[in-house]
Amino acid sequence: MPFFLSFRRSWIVLAGLALLAPAPFIHAQQLGTKDGLLKAFNDNDKRRRDLLSGELEKPEKGDAKLAEAFAQRYIWMTTHRMEPNELQKLHAEFDNVLASALELTFDKKKKKNSEFLDMLAPKLVEAMEAVLERDQAKDAATVVNAALMLRSMAKLKRDVVGDLLVRLIANPKVHDSVRLYAIKSLTEYMPITSLPDDVELTAGMAAKMRKDAKYVDALAKFIETPIPADGVRGDQLAAKHFIRREGIIVLAQAGAPAVLALKKPVKFDKKDNQAEGLVAPTLLKVLAPKGLEPPAKLQEKIEAAVGLASMKTSHMSEYNQDLATYLIGQTISEFISEYSVDLPNFTGIGAAKRLPYIAWRTESKRLEAEVVRLAKNGGKGSNADRLLGKSAPIFARISGGKDYLTIQNDQRIEFNTLLPTLMPKSNDVFKTVKAAPIPLD
Repeated sequence: MPFFLSFRRSWIVLAGLALLAPAPFIHAQQLGTKDGLLKAFNDNDKRRRDLLSGELEKPEKGDAKLAEAFAQRYIWMTTHRMEPNELQKLHAEFDNVLASALELTFDKKKKKNSEFLDMLAPKLVEAMEAVLERDQAKDAATVVNAALMLRSMAKLKRDVVGDLLVRLIANPKVHDSVRLYAIKSLTEYMPITSLPDDVELTAGMAAKMRKDAKYVDALAKFIETPIPADGVRGDQLAAKHFIRREGIIVLAQAGAPAVLALKKPVKFDKKDNQAEGLVAPTLLKVLAPKGLEPPAKLQEKIEAAVGLASMKTSHMSEYNQDLATYLIGQTISEFISEYSVDLPNFTGIGAAKRLPYIAWRTESKRLEAEVVRLAKNGGKGSNADRLLGKSAPIFARISGGKDYLTIQNDQRIEFNTLLPTLMPKSNDVFKTVKAAPIPLD
């Protein structure tokens, strides 16, 4: 049972997340002075605001100083002693200013501030890196308070910010909470642009392809990296699973099995391009019994199953959809079993009644919706359609009525009888693209 997701055992998660939580403030060297940061920020305040709003369309070379002052005023200020309400206000103001800069105009057009945002993004990265270079073990509070701004920065969708997120995710020495915020921030770069089988690459398409692949590869490597268990307490291991699940959630938003997966390589820019940014292999490993180390918990599998079922695959004939359908079916089988075990616990009477391990109704509805989508894409009579036929009545008993109902024996027998017939002919993710086969036992 996935204890780290259990409502009744939520205190375990909170204890495990102690390794993610900011440590008490330890006075370390401040970056800049408060007066100096505010003075630089307020100098030429109107020009900076006009550049952010697009009122001034063309920034000048000297405006880089305005961008730098903006970045340092918000990000470096986290190195100064601040009350919690002051920090909250700082984060909210930072997010609101950037969000306003990205809003469309009244006529639904982008603001004419793109060049200044191009100038601002690297200054934000420089300011952030200066804070994150601190000793994260001794000054975790400062580092985490700065990392909370990563998501706002990512909304700019500038490559320099994406590159920073990739570096943070890839570095095991980075504080776990910072890696968590970096992972969540990559949501802003999803979904990917998946290229069709008959693609004729252009320079622009190739550049976008490699950017998307970079983000996919960072998440895939993070998810597939074994979580060391030696000397790790149960609550700490639960926290590690929690972070890995966040990585799975973001990767599941990719929306396609890969950025590129072709039967034969396409020559472009003196390179053979056949496979880039493989999403499906990692999500399938989440579902496979021995795909990850340690094996994924049920909630991790649910996120991967939802991502696989929602993928657009019609343009990617190399993808083995039946493999995904089979493993999604196995996950639903585990979901049914865990629900049946937990049902007496959260429907008991009096002192025996406990909170459910996971939100069974919500997750049941999510799974059913995506299996419906999977079946629609597969067509009538497909394995996905057959999976829907046997799972829909079970989902209805979990989420369809006022009360939680026991899964009927004949429904479970019919479902478990179906599963072996969904076994794919091959456990290769793609027909010709080289990728490690997915272990099915």
